[in-house]
Amino acid sequence: MNKNRTIYRSLTQLLAVAGCIACVGCWGKAPPPSTSAIAAGLATIDGQPITGGMITLVSAENPRKRATGILRPDGTFRLAGSPIGESYVIIDTTSVQMGDPSAYMPLPRKYSRLETTDVTVELQPGENTDVAIRCESL
Repeated sequence: MNKNRTIYRSLTQLLAVAGCIACVGCWGKAPPPSTSAIAAGLATIDGQPITGGMITLVSAENPRKRATGILRPDGTFRLAGSPIGESYVIIDTTSVQMGDPSAYMPLPRKYSRLETTDVTVELQPGENTDVAIRCESL
């Protein structure tokens, strides 16, 4: 019985020491840098809110990094997981025609394609709450 108690005490001490070492190791390291941002703001065309559709931010550095979300009826959006740095903005309003045709707002075709859009945003790590996306009629 004494032998079991000694083994149990040794295991307990070993686990306590291992836990302390693990905690000390964590405290000494800086947190990893953020690899994405939150983008929130307003999308407009000629100063008027874009009343619906899909918005996508595509990293200028790496086009595989992107975030997509919905434009609300008041033109606002919020995209978690957005790429940090410069991103191209793609807006497609054609999908609105299927759900609520009265809310459809046509945009020039150039805004719906990565190859032709001329709208960009610059995002910092963390929350970017005043992102203004301004489109213009042709």
